[in-house]
Amino acid sequence: MQRNPDDAQNIGNYAAFIENVHKDYDYAEKLFKKALALEPTHTNNLMNYAIFLEYNRKDFLNAEKYYQKALQIEPNNADFLTNYAIFLEDSLRDYKKANRYYKKAITLDQKNSRNILYYASFLSDKLKDYKHAKKYYQKAIKLDPKNSRNIRYYALFLSDKLKDYKNAEKYYQKAIKLTPDDSNLLGNYAHHLIIAKQDFATAEKYIDKAFSIETEKADTLLAELWFYRYAHYDKWRAKAKTKLEELTTKGVKSKGWDLQSHIEIAKKHNVPHIKELQKFADLITK
Repeated sequence: MQRNPDDAQNIGNYAAFIENVHKDYDYAEKLFKKALALEPTHTNNLMNYAIFLEYNRKDFLNAEKYYQKALQIEPNNADFLTNYAIFLEDSLRDYKKANRYYKKAITLDQKNSRNILYYASFLSDKLKDYKHAKKYYQKAIKLDPKNSRNIRYYALFLSDKLKDYKNAEKYYQKAIKLTPDDSNLLGNYAHHLIIAKQDFATAEKYIDKAFSIETEKADTLLAELWFYRYAHYDKWRAKAKTKLEELTTKGVKSKGWDLQSHIEIAKKHNVPHIKELQKFADLITK
């Protein structure tokens, strides 16, 4: 930056660093705007600014404008097409259009496991097309068998969607062997242990480890972890309730996450605060 203060790529990279590491969104936006003023057709900066506007400003109108600018310059960039499809899926909920862009992306680059993985998740979570989702999850793993994220997503799909707990366990173990300190993976596995086996003791170990790794900035995961503690562990109940109140007041969401199964298990164990659990589940997942 100091050696070349007018280099658009360097400024854009620094903006992304400020956004993702320091969470200083006002300064990050200032840098993104400076980078794009210097080089308006820099596609990576256009794409990163679009993602910034979508997730940190919730400015979907302008986010779409920058997604489309990047795609006008690089219409056959498979990663850009997938990023736009994710935007259409998550923020605009235009599933028909999202499906079209996902398909175009994986047709252009049939060996891109990241894009195939996100298409599999879209098929599973939004279209409920489990048959084809399974095919694409397996394809993503085949293309990149050492990628823990590919394996984690498939394990979650097997557990939550197909209720194939035996194979889900196998894939979770593979993922944990590859990335034992991935807090999202540890949280997902704790969720699986509770839902599939009601193995609260082992699940608690993974919840505790996820907390020991995670920071206060990963609010979505923290909401899930505190919910598990509130639902299933007496010793954490008072603190978990306070933390969930703080997180939901901030508007933290984990849309579509299966917290309902935890409530059903809590009911079977005669947990007294079912109404409060349901309230928090609704606030987090809807």
